[in-house]
Amino acid sequence: MASLYVSPHPDDFRSLQALIAAQYCSSSCPLAVTVQPPASLHAPSRPTLVLGPGEDCVLSGSSAVSWYLASQGDVVGRDDRQRSQVWQWLSFADNEVTPVSCAVVFPLLGVIARDKKVQQSSRMELLRVLKILDRALEPRTFLVGEGVTLADICVAAALLLPYKYALEPADRKVLNNVTRWFVTCINQPQFLQVLGKVSLCEKMGPVTAKTNAPAETSAAVVCNQAANANAAPNTAIGANDAIANGPPKTEAQLKKEAKKKEKMDKFQQKKDMEEKKKQKPAAEKKAKPEKKEIGVIAYNIPTPAGEKKDVTSPLPDAYSPQYVEAAWYSWWEKQGFFKPEYGVRWLTSAEPAGHEEVVVATTRIETMLGDSAVAVHPKDPRYQHLQGKMVLHPFCDRKMPVVFDDFVDMNFGTGAVKITPAHDHNDYEVGERHKLEFINILDENGLLINVPAPFLGMKRFDARKAVLQALKDRGQFKEIKDHAMVVPVCSRSKDIVEPLMKPQWYVSCAEMGKDAADAVRGGQLKIIPDHHLKTWFNWMDNIRDWCISRQLWWGHRIPAYFVTVNDPSVKPGQVSTSLLRIQNSYEDVLDTWFSSGIFPFSIFGWPNETQDLNVFYPGTLLETGHDILFFWVARMVMMGLKLTGKLPFKEVYLHAVVRDAHGRKMSKSLGNVIDPLDVITGISLQGLHDQLKDSNLDPLEVEKAKNGQKSDYPSGIPECGTDALRFALCAYTGQGRDINLDVNRILGYRHFCNKLWNAVKFAMKTLGDNFLSGEESAVDRWILSRLAAAVALCSAGFQAYDFPGITTAIYSFWLYELCDVYLESVKPVFSVAEADDTAQRRALVCRQTLYTCLEVGLRLLAPIMPFVTEELFQRLPRRLALDSPASIAVTPYPETDESDEVDRQMEFVMTVVKTIRSLRADYNLTKTRADCYLQCIDPATVSLVQKYSLQIQTLSYSQTVNAVTPDQAVPEGCAVAIASDRCTINLVLKGVIDVEKEVAKLTTKKGELEKQMEKLREKMTKNDYKEKVPVKVQEQDAEKLRQSQTELEKVTEAIDNFKKMM
Repeated sequence: MASLYVSPHPDDFRSLQALIAAQYCSSSCPLAVTVQPPASLHAPSRPTLVLGPGEDCVLSGSSAVSWYLASQGDVVGRDDRQRSQVWQWLSFADNEVTPVSCAVVFPLLGVIARDKKVQQSSRMELLRVLKILDRALEPRTFLVGEGVTLADICVAAALLLPYKYALEPADRKVLNNVTRWFVTCINQPQFLQVLGKVSLCEKMGPVTAKTNAPAETSAAVVCNQAANANAAPNTAIGANDAIANGPPKTEAQLKKEAKKKEKMDKFQQKKDMEEKKKQKPAAEKKAKPEKKEIGVIAYNIPTPAGEKKDVTSPLPDAYSPQYVEAAWYSWWEKQGFFKPEYGVRWLTSAEPAGHEEVVVATTRIETMLGDSAVAVHPKDPRYQHLQGKMVLHPFCDRKMPVVFDDFVDMNFGTGAVKITPAHDHNDYEVGERHKLEFINILDENGLLINVPAPFLGMKRFDARKAVLQALKDRGQFKEIKDHAMVVPVCSRSKDIVEPLMKPQWYVSCAEMGKDAADAVRGGQLKIIPDHHLKTWFNWMDNIRDWCISRQLWWGHRIPAYFVTVNDPSVKPGQVSTSLLRIQNSYEDVLDTWFSSGIFPFSIFGWPNETQDLNVFYPGTLLETGHDILFFWVARMVMMGLKLTGKLPFKEVYLHAVVRDAHGRKMSKSLGNVIDPLDVITGISLQGLHDQLKDSNLDPLEVEKAKNGQKSDYPSGIPECGTDALRFALCAYTGQGRDINLDVNRILGYRHFCNKLWNAVKFAMKTLGDNFLSGEESAVDRWILSRLAAAVALCSAGFQAYDFPGITTAIYSFWLYELCDVYLESVKPVFSVAEADDTAQRRALVCRQTLYTCLEVGLRLLAPIMPFVTEELFQRLPRRLALDSPASIAVTPYPETDESDEVDRQMEFVMTVVKTIRSLRADYNLTKTRADCYLQCIDPATVSLVQKYSLQIQTLSYSQTVNAVTPDQAVPEGCAVAIASDRCTINLVLKGVIDVEKEVAKLTTKKGELEKQMEKLREKMTKNDYKEKVPVKVQEQDAEKLRQSQTELEKVTEAIDNFKKMM
């Protein structure tokens, strides 16, 4: 068996190149050996291939070895032409790619000294070389032919180092074609067998050296990591063992290495300490609570479609979308609460008359056969003498005028351009302005017509070469220059699109556009949000004629007819209808937006005056995306006014376009498309991958999409439910033109649903069958006031289409007011409900208030979260069972009456609560309850504190709450904080905490803060600080110093307070 001597170094791209080529051998693959070739072989470098005994059977050098191996696998080209192209790319890899790749990457690997200027210039040269390669790969999948050849192997191997260590994502984005090709190559099975999974560079920088694989390990399975710079001689990279030995180190380098070693020793000590901690007995560790997984609870009670869901069974312990959303939809439909809408998813010179020539530039030289003029700028001094002159076409006797037009850029090329009105959009308009001849030179098959021989009948790109050669033969060709431009490419066939004149049907829109603009200016039509008005008026005030014909296979046929008279004896104007023959001979179809534009009235039988048309047209509101404001909305308005005399609707609400969490447009090839059903029901990462198999993406795009899915959804998409998705989309509308949809935020609203669930579960434990009237407490009146405020905000929000305002109001009420404040406040009331008659009456009033909050709060939320609100509404008891609506879907939306006084009182109470909580946090009182004395400035404040003392005590986790006047003493050993100008908080700490321990702890912290501040001041007072340090860093340092000063003052104050207690 043949032996292949290679380097075991994972980055020796020459050896890797030979190993990959060996994978393509049709016969048995040679044995890979990772030691130096025997001296008897006289092989100067690795890779070396030994085919048998004797010097004639030894091949050395990556090119020779790779060519031999690849030829065994028939990947060196099918014919002489392809083999020559492969040799051309091998030369490109050796002479162009490899030198610059090594110059860029070797300093990063520590092989050669790092010179930033040299490395930067090398990097620029590398990018220049790769841009040449990028242009060559634009129309190709592989370098030569339709499959992998040695050309791909050699160039890809030469690019391994840059792609692993130097080419950052931004570089790869510019080199799109090269990156596409490179990724395709390294994912071929033969490449994967040698390279494994190649990780592309994220940020260019020095590479941390790692230990090599053992010498006996096959190079085909070494890891994709940088090698140790001090490795043994038999692990050298490349032909000259550059990486392994390297140049002798300078004194500065040795000092740097000593410093680095010192740091590494410290790091190792730290790791050893951590390891010792891990080896401590398990009993010393505090057990962390396990993270609960989101549970899925199914509704398993048999319920026929259309029948009401069973709501008598106990509520599950937690909210589950699958359970909640079961059975409700068909029941709503059968009951007639709503009717669902069902749809169906479906550059030459031209010689003037005389001896002067005009040199023009062009990117499509074949189109000169259809030129009818040469254009120059009216102010260009070079061509003023050509006014009224003609030029002679190089290939025919056609005389073409020199026209003067502002469209020409004087600074581009020669300042003179050829005009082909029939095959260029801009030239078409020039031709219209100057009444030029329109000469069509292409038929629908891309063959040349109306041109002189020998070009007649040629394909367009064959004609390009022929015209170029003909100009050279005539001595009229000047030069070729690179010019960046956008080439229109068909998204389906990938062919280059060629402008071609076609007869089309147009609609004059000037009058209709004015009427549509006036309707908005006059207030008859309202566009919401109003920041879209600028777009509307820009379109309507500058509208052009509308081309309504399309050359497609399907659509509504153009309603245009030929009327012919079969009797030649009939004179014009004397036609009998019996002699007429009407024929539709136009195969063009209407623009889809034309058909869509008449949708609002055509569906009701227009042009006939039907009852449906009279009843249902015009409508009230159109809701659609802002991206089709002109394409659809404007067309409906214009055609509605023109054909019916009425606006099709009074208001237009434009929603945002949904993008992914990073603000990117959703694209299958990026793998960031979010299917709403996957968000509702949840899907695993593998499930997302499986969906790509059924798509029409090519294999390269599938891999790219999978990587995108792994990045965005490493664990898949959790089940969020319909309600959470609806709520999130309403909340997101405040972002403006685009929604950056983050699944984690939707998941947060699922947790909000669980909060609702638990609130209602708690309430149902406390609500009884008897609802009695009673005197409401202050906190009852407050929560009812907050409920009224939420109702008012929601009502105003629906009127103004302010959906974020609605969701914020509902979310804040349920979460921050009802759950966080009111429910916590009334728990003590319910805990002593049976103590006496007074306690019973108070508990009954709390139940009444709680019921009102739940019932009205659910009705507020129902339009946005229909499923969870229906489930909970059905389980709430009824005040008046006989008159109770069958479904929350048909209950009236809440109306309100607000109270300001109780809001002001509760605002004061919450300020006091927050101040006490802040004090407790400062003194680390996590579980210990302390007495609290509130010094009030006047009797009214004392009365207010007494009124809400239970709520303050409960919400602030205090032992007791005592209201005192300024002349009354408070106990010693209190921490003090000011809640407002009317109230000072005194939190008793004496006897509650270990004062000496706290003083010692705070003294240590004070010393650390003083050291930090001293070090920061020393840095900021240096002479060159303001000149050398960036302004942003200076601002950050100043802010750090300010924060440290504030913290030091607090610590000092706390120490003084504690010392008073000692």
